[in-house]
Amino acid sequence: MSASTFRLATIVFLTLFGSARIATAEPFQIRLITFDNLPLGPQSGFYPDKGIALFSFTKDFPFTGLIDVERSSRATTGANVAYATQILPDLGGTFFGFRPNIRTPLNATSTFVRFSVISTGGWRAEFINEDGRLMKQLSGEGKGEVIALPSLSADIASFKLFHTTPGGKVGIDSLEFNSPVVPEPGTLLLFGSGISFMLRRHLRKSRRGEGDRADLC
Repeated sequence: MSASTFRLATIVFLTLFGSARIATAEPFQIRLITFDNLPLGPQSGFYPDKGIALFSFTKDFPFTGLIDVERSSRATTGANVAYATQILPDLGGTFFGFRPNIRTPLNATSTFVRFSVISTGGWRAEFINEDGRLMKQLSGEGKGEVIALPSLSADIASFKLFHTTPGGKVGIDSLEFNSPVVPEPGTLLLFGSGISFMLRRHLRKSRRGEGDRADLC
């Protein structure tokens, strides 16, 4: 491989790596939801200002975007806890983001998730990546704290909290996570344009060099 080709390959790699970092990682904001400012009873689990949607579900029934806010003496902060509904007793959450001037939510990921489990029995927490694959699984009994970090290959796209005791009930309190900002499409387009320009420039130089060598033969 010639020196010029090696330099071009290095520049392209660094450019692609830089665009990938912008698309998936930076910048992040710490988000905290305590549920203490919500009235008691069924509530919407959609938090557009924080980039997360909570929902109740079961393995055999589609999820609903509702949670049940109740008072609990075991709450980590204040008195309110977000439980799954009585009809759908499992609780989950998924991350999303918005681009400017686009109202449709876009899939997003978090690099850190932490919450307190408030349960009347056994529970199991699962964390899933964008491909729907299980990244991490934790379990416990009664009250406990859950902390999840991303794997080496992907960040956290959603989580699910199951009750594992018949007739049990699961809830969360002090939900904390990193909420990513979805990058501007123009930023990624700029990187792509730069790569195309460098490739065209390199090809022109290579063709001129081949022509000069042919004239010498």
